[in-house]
Amino acid sequence: MALVAKHEAVRRELRVASAAAQRAQSLLSLSGSALLEIVCEREAVVLPFWDRLHTYHLFYRADLDAFFVAVAACAEEGFDNGQPHIREIQTLGEYEADNGEASVMFRRTAASRVLDQVEYRAWDARTFGEETRRTQVRVITYYYTDDGRLAHVVFRGPPVCNDFIETYGLENSFGHPGFQDWYGRQVKKHGIDIEKAASIQIAITDKQTLRVDAPMRDCPDCVRRRKMPVQYTAEADEATDPRSARFSPRGALARLRTLLVRSERTAS
Repeated sequence: MALVAKHEAVRRELRVASAAAQRAQSLLSLSGSALLEIVCEREAVVLPFWDRLHTYHLFYRADLDAFFVAVAACAEEGFDNGQPHIREIQTLGEYEADNGEASVMFRRTAASRVLDQVEYRAWDARTFGEETRRTQVRVITYYYTDDGRLAHVVFRGPPVCNDFIETYGLENSFGHPGFQDWYGRQVKKHGIDIEKAASIQIAITDKQTLRVDAPMRDCPDCVRRRKMPVQYTAEADEATDPRSARFSPRGALARLRTLLVRSERTAS
């Protein structure tokens, strides 16, 4: 978060140094203004590499099927005539030679920001293989500690299938068979008081709010592979919907569902 904050503090004042503009043109056929837009308008991902004077911004060029890194001076000691600026463009190989490998998660996020969903799925399968796609999903729970601080914990590998995500949307994963039980076990394992939960996010690349009021649904993939029987019907959906008079809260997870739905209604 500190790196993102460093970038946000100077984002609107960034300029492109002449050397970076020249390399962007020769390497990527990009103008300086186009490069600036990539870095400033959230197409690039801020990499978690610590440098007191610079931030490093990973972006993907679909026309070249390649990643690049823009190096931006974000502290006064590195400014050019008092101005924050993009100082250098590196290939991914150049960046990794000095700073280590850019993680799969950051590469996926950068690619997802410039490709549509169909293009992204094809790129992901081509780049990492079909089997790796099931391990991408992470669930981030934000909650308040006893002393009032906002903390978070990341749960990885929830039981949600690709077909379910593509049919109903990632944000509705709470309705996948077994997801609620899995989440309840994670909360208990980490000792989180779910009455103090502030938000639950889910992500493959960029985060989005997990809908804890999502209706229970059969998973096309689970049904096709006969991994579990059909068990959710319209009647079952109604019975598990907190907006229904038939909703019967059961245990801590049900209270979390009610709490967050109430919070979302209050905010809207």
